[in-house]
Amino acid sequence: MRLENIELKGFKSFADRTKIEFDDKITAVVGPNGSGKSNISDAIRWVLGEQSAKSLRGSKMNDVIFQGGENSKSLNLAEVNLNFSNEEKALDVSYDKVKISRRIYRDGENEYRINGKKVRLKDIRELFLDTGVGKEGYSIISQGRIEEIISSSAKDRRNIFEEASGIAKHKFRRDEANKKLDRVSDDLEVIERDWEYKKKELDLLKTYKENYEENERLTEQLDQRAYFYLKDKSKALLEEKNKASDNIRRLDKEISISTTELDNIRKKLAPFTKNYKEVEGEIRKTKESIDKYNKSIEKSQSKILLNQQKKDYNSKDLERLKSNISSNEEKRAKAQKDLENQEKTLNDNKDKLKEISQSLEENQAIINKTQNELKELVDKSTREELRLNKLSRDIYNYEVEEKSKAIIDQKKAKDAEERLAKIKALEKDLFILNENKNKLEEEVKEGRNKLKDFQKKEEDYRKNLLDKRKESDDLSKANAENNINLKTLISEFKLQKENLEKNRGYFYSIQEFLNKTKDYGLDNLYLDSFANLIRVKEGYEDVIDNLMGPGLQNIVTRTKLDTRELINFVNKNRLGRITFLPIDSIKSFRKDRPMEDEVMAMAYDLIEAPAELTNIIDHFLGSTVVVKDIDSAVSLSNKIKGFRIITMNLDIINNWGSMVAGNDKNRKKNTNLLNRNKRLEEIKDRILSLRNKKDYFNETYRQISSDINILDDKLKEIASLIEDEKNSLREKENKLSSINIKIENAINRKDELSEEKDYDLVLTGSLDIESLRKDRDRLREEIEEIKVSIADKKKYF
Repeated sequence: MRLENIELKGFKSFADRTKIEFDDKITAVVGPNGSGKSNISDAIRWVLGEQSAKSLRGSKMNDVIFQGGENSKSLNLAEVNLNFSNEEKALDVSYDKVKISRRIYRDGENEYRINGKKVRLKDIRELFLDTGVGKEGYSIISQGRIEEIISSSAKDRRNIFEEASGIAKHKFRRDEANKKLDRVSDDLEVIERDWEYKKKELDLLKTYKENYEENERLTEQLDQRAYFYLKDKSKALLEEKNKASDNIRRLDKEISISTTELDNIRKKLAPFTKNYKEVEGEIRKTKESIDKYNKSIEKSQSKILLNQQKKDYNSKDLERLKSNISSNEEKRAKAQKDLENQEKTLNDNKDKLKEISQSLEENQAIINKTQNELKELVDKSTREELRLNKLSRDIYNYEVEEKSKAIIDQKKAKDAEERLAKIKALEKDLFILNENKNKLEEEVKEGRNKLKDFQKKEEDYRKNLLDKRKESDDLSKANAENNINLKTLISEFKLQKENLEKNRGYFYSIQEFLNKTKDYGLDNLYLDSFANLIRVKEGYEDVIDNLMGPGLQNIVTRTKLDTRELINFVNKNRLGRITFLPIDSIKSFRKDRPMEDEVMAMAYDLIEAPAELTNIIDHFLGSTVVVKDIDSAVSLSNKIKGFRIITMNLDIINNWGSMVAGNDKNRKKNTNLLNRNKRLEEIKDRILSLRNKKDYFNETYRQISSDINILDDKLKEIASLIEDEKNSLREKENKLSSINIKIENAINRKDELSEEKDYDLVLTGSLDIESLRKDRDRLREEIEEIKVSIADKKKYF
């Protein structure tokens, strides 16, 4: 193995493509400091897998890309190619020339290639193991490296010796194997854990199955019993229905008769109803009369109160008269006593009178006369005093009535003034109350309209919220179903992709060939298996499989030379029997489609493939016709010659006359190999569609959730407004009701005040008070004169 040349483009100071040749002699690069000599060794280390930007004298890996200069622009990628001669097969590849490439872009993406085929960094490292070539190998000695080796520890020198002796390769493989074992161990642990879960799920599913079977059995029994039960029940229900129908008809007749009787009764009661209304009117009038009488009673009670006051005055006057009578009685008793004394004196003096009878006889007439006059004067005095008392009483009563009348007139005027003031105050209150009432009525009306608007908005919000929630539920269900379909498709995509990458479904020899040629970098010598290179129209996979059979697993190559390399590789690795189809050597003949009604299509028309595969397709299918059934095949075989005919039922009539029918159960089908790329693309498109759908669902769900939150907030807000408006309206209605009550009370009070009448004091009689007073004075004078006369008369006794 020898490094022949190195190609640099866009790497550090190498802006233009630069190729440095290394011949059999020593090649030295000479130049001043800063001319880019070290960039060459950096390029070699970089292409061999250096991952440390610091080791390449940079801060980040894309610093190796040419940054531009005064007369040149910066580039977007850097590329380095190492060309090795591998005639001695030092590198484990089948090529004599090996080209190692690395490319980096501005976004940091790296590409590794071996002979133009994309590989992993791991593949490059494995390729150069045990060769001494590598980013840390002893074949690249950079500045200060020798001093570092000499002064390094035993452990570091050991790594160099292991690299030189080839042990590093086995250690690397050992480490890789250990990593794989760790991964397998982890996977095994996951599988065992899944196995435990699946086992539990299996037990649970068995229980579900048993429960389901038991449910099915019980359901069947229940259905049978329910059928017979409902059958019997339906008969009883039909009988009950008939009875109920008869009862309904009977009740309808009774209702009709009762309705007729009710109409007759109402007609008969019509006059009584009229009288009842008249009686109600009379009762109402009677109640009004009772109210008036109650008011009269109140007035009479006021008069009784006044009469009570008069009674008090009369009681005082009676006491005074009793006092006068008592005084007069005392006077009369005194006079009587005096009279008795005088009579005693008279009796005592009878003797004297007898003696002086003669003298007294003359005066007897005068005494008798005087006594008569005295008696008359006493009687007159008594009568006059009685008359005087009566006059005094009448005058006193009149004066009391006059004073009472004055008090009552004053009170009446005051009451009238107060009543008028109350009426005015009531009218003012009524005016204010009516204004407040009108204002409140407007506010209540406005509040009710506002409440209706709020309630309508609330109803709209609730309806929108229900619609949004239903839409959200439907969307969640659709999204869940979409996610299930997406996961299913992703699993199917991974399975199909894994089948395609690991070439599952092929014969063992084909599968090993495809996998190992990729590992050894020989997959550029062939296109692919024939099955992977063609696309079959949907529904015709079994037809093509029966026609081509194992030919679908043949390997398509470009030339015989490439095929020779591959055959050597197959024989060297003992991979088994493999058929190759070199494009440059396959010869074929294509027949045109027969113009017969039985023909559905030519078999080669059922395949889509690149034009370079036409000869191969025609080799297998150039003279094959597809028809519907065996009848059409037999009919067509009688019309045309030299064609192979296959039916949709896979019956075949060969061009030499043999006929094949039935299915070979032991034959391995290749239909699963067909259209793998197409199915992969279709699944990928469906996954993309489902992901777009999922994004749409998620975005729509977020929007609907946002709308639901907004509607919830609006609903809470409108509910709060409705509650506030209801409370406000209730408060206003209560105020309005209170105002109406106040207005009604004020009107009733005003009517009562307007209907109230002033009560008048009825005097005992119309008296000439002055005349009475004069009579009283005259009587007092006469009584005094009588008393004087009585006193004079008593002098004679």
